[in-house]
Amino acid sequence: MMKIWTIIMAMIFVSTVINAQSTSIRGNRKNSLTLEGGWNSLAGTGVNYMYSFNSNFALDFGAGIGLQGVKGGIRAQYYFLKKDFSPYMGLGYIINPLTIPDLDLIDEMSQTIQRINILPAHFTQIVLGLEYRSKGGFVIGSNLGYARLLKNNIEPSDPRDELIENPTLQAIKILYGSGLAVSFNIGYAF
Repeated sequence: MMKIWTIIMAMIFVSTVINAQSTSIRGNRKNSLTLEGGWNSLAGTGVNYMYSFNSNFALDFGAGIGLQGVKGGIRAQYYFLKKDFSPYMGLGYIINPLTIPDLDLIDEMSQTIQRINILPAHFTQIVLGLEYRSKGGFVIGSNLGYARLLKNNIEPSDPRDELIENPTLQAIKILYGSGLAVSFNIGYAF
């Protein structure tokens, strides 16, 4: 496993050194503001602001609305090329800070009702993406990856109860837990 990380870091370093001689659109237009739509993404449905430190490294901030209400996140991105169109790799952190209290889950098979709380959720995210940034400022991009829930965010409303596994609870875990991360962005760089 250590060898893989060493190879990846060496590739990033070599790519940075090779590309260091030329300027790129990300070096000239360091700021961008985009609208985002996605699942397990930084903003969910919302707005992203990105600052490019240089042609290869950028920091992306997102805020918006998701299934759990408001959400936000931050992601570091590494661009492999200095061209208008570039693949990138990103590593981020997402927070859904709100609690959904006393949600009743009804299992029709066993005719039981289970009351749960969905707690604030913290995720790490890793994505691979593609971005096009024109010389005129138009930005469009997409990414695909995985968002991992850092701590269980579903608990019974009454601490004396235990969670009963059933199809409804499994669906809630899929909706509010770890899973596929995908997003689409469109906006303007300045």
